[in-house]
Amino acid sequence: MGCRRMLGVEDRAAIMAGVNVGLSKTRIAHMIGRSPSVVCREIARHTGPDGQYRAEEADKAARAARRRPKKRLLDCDEILRDRVIADLSQGHTPRQIGGRLREEACGTLPSMDTSPDAHSAISHEAIDTWIDAHPKKTLIEHGICLPSRRWMRKKPQQADTNHQLLGCG
Repeated sequence: MGCRRMLGVEDRAAIMAGVNVGLSKTRIAHMIGRSPSVVCREIARHTGPDGQYRAEEADKAARAARRRPKKRLLDCDEILRDRVIADLSQGHTPRQIGGRLREEACGTLPSMDTSPDAHSAISHEAIDTWIDAHPKKTLIEHGICLPSRRWMRKKPQQADTNHQLLGCG
C-alpha cells in the first residue's frame, strides 16, 4: 500500500462497483490495495452533481487535470490581471496584493477605489510566477517597476579585524 502510483481505469472501475454495491470507502480501499484517503478523495473529487461516481468520466477528468502546460490564473482572468497590474504599478508587492485580494474575497475588507474590482483571490506565488514569465520590457510597458533586491544579496558588514591586541610585557 506504500507506493504512490496513480489510479488507473481498473481501480476506478472497482471504486465505482464498490460505491454502487454500498461498500464503505475503507473496504473499497482494501479491495484495491490503496489507502482509504486516496479512495475518499477520488470519490469526493469525481462524484457528479447527481451524486453518482462514474469511472470513465473520473478517468477523463483526471487525465485532463494532469495535462501540461497549464494556463496561469492571471492569463485566464482578465479582470484579475488588470487588478494585479494596477496594484503592482502603484508599488504594492505581490504579497500585499494577494493578502488584500484574499481579504476582499472573504468580505473582510471593501474593494479598493484605485483598482479594478476583482471577485477572486490569488496567491502571491502565482503573481510572482506571472511576473517571472514576462520580460522586464513588457512589465515596464504596463507601468510595473519592481524594486531591486540587490540589497538582500549584500553581506553584512564585519567588525574591524585590524585591531591589534595589546599584550602585557
